[in-house]
Amino acid sequence: MNGTNAVAWAPLVNKGTLSGQRWHNDWLYRHDHWTKRHPFFDGLPSGGLMDYAFYRNVIPDKRWAGLDVPAELVAASIDTSFGYDSGVLSAVYRLGAGRVVLNTFKICEQLGQDPVAERLLRNMIRYASAATAQPHADMSSDFEKQLEAIGY
Repeated sequence: MNGTNAVAWAPLVNKGTLSGQRWHNDWLYRHDHWTKRHPFFDGLPSGGLMDYAFYRNVIPDKRWAGLDVPAELVAASIDTSFGYDSGVLSAVYRLGAGRVVLNTFKICEQLGQDPVAERLLRNMIRYASAATAQPHADMSSDFEKQLEAIGY
């Protein structure tokens, strides 16, 4: 966190916001949290609405909004019951030859308590390490400009 800006270090040009979901009607009309079929969810139910009985401990109350379009949108939420509210729960962005994961799932808070959190973390690590056998990519000639554009 940079001062009071929770998203200042996000490696994106358009950093968007990280905020809570509208909860004033959540007692009756819940957000619909959903996932795509993605390696983050290997061995877990995915590819549709998240089952609260299964995911209840890791579903976040925070989400990203107003971001650049990700290379891979992994999970998000939407509420259209009274107005409109939506946001990104997990996404993968490209940064040079690498990737950056933005995530709001409650993985750290639930480690050792919920096997879903442990499986999510294991899958994310496996996904991130898949490219480690590849040769290192050369730094792009405009890398300094990219860093400047994202505010680093």
